[in-house]
Amino acid sequence: MRFLIRVLLFCLTFILIVPFLGIAQSGQGASSGYVTSGKTVSGVAAVVNGEMVSIRDLQQQSAPEIARARISTNDPKAQEKVNAIQRRVLDSIVLDILIRQEAERFGVKASDADVDAEIKKILNNNKIDLITLERSLVSQGLTLDFLKQRIRNNTTNSRLMQMMVTHKVLVPVAEIEKYYNTHPEEFMKNKKVTLQVIMFPPQLHAEVNGIIAKIKSGQLSFEQAAKTYSAGPKSEQGGNLGVVNWEDLSPLWRKDLAGVRVGSLSPVFTINESDAILKLAAEEPGEPKTFSEAEPEVEAILKEPLLQERYKEYTKTLRDKAVVDIRL
Repeated sequence: MRFLIRVLLFCLTFILIVPFLGIAQSGQGASSGYVTSGKTVSGVAAVVNGEMVSIRDLQQQSAPEIARARISTNDPKAQEKVNAIQRRVLDSIVLDILIRQEAERFGVKASDADVDAEIKKILNNNKIDLITLERSLVSQGLTLDFLKQRIRNNTTNSRLMQMMVTHKVLVPVAEIEKYYNTHPEEFMKNKKVTLQVIMFPPQLHAEVNGIIAKIKSGQLSFEQAAKTYSAGPKSEQGGNLGVVNWEDLSPLWRKDLAGVRVGSLSPVFTINESDAILKLAAEEPGEPKTFSEAEPEVEAILKEPLLQERYKEYTKTLRDKAVVDIRL
């Protein structure tokens, strides 16, 4: 089940990266270079520095999120919600194009061999075959080609960010040691956890606290809440993600789960625009990592907010000098 988490988070991160990056919406103080022309061109959603984004591509890339939100595209009353999702995805596509264009300018790219190696790593690490991976993707409304393109974009983006952003961010060793000493429960080896997850669609944001209160009071089981409300994976199975190696979890998840007792819930956290909670269903204790073993992880955690800030600055620069014509 570990690869389901990886695939889900990987795809969500790059489908809906825009809410974090804050690309300006039409009519809401659009950044320099962004234009909403109102000129509807058949089959064209946007033009990015002369490169067209087709409405067909937008619809295909929006489909998984619309499905996760349990929205029917055939329901006229849901059109406003569909439009909002498509606009967020369009902003994500625009940013992908801007970063790719910048990567091409600097000669940064991911090869077919890079993509194949990452797919092979997913298969080997999780002891699955390609058919199993494809079935898992289909169950989430995705395809193998879509995953490969996300991997290609991710690899290219990572290399560009390494060149333009990451190497400029440094964390003093003293801060790393301090964090390690005050958060020992986050850095364990040979630890396994059984998790369940609920990802609430953005439209339920106002109801999340009430639903969680019912779960904690016993009025509503976590499993039933997942079946009723979750737009995340395995909702019909109570959001059960199965047994996961602690080290395979993202630092965010480890931080939210640190100190949570078996049977209890994590604090509410955000995956893009969706509120989410985890339930620690079971746990197999491990042993603490030494400082030398944990140091790279601690450094990555402390770098994250600094990288986000630098990333926002860098992508704002790309947006400011771009000519983007939104046609929707």
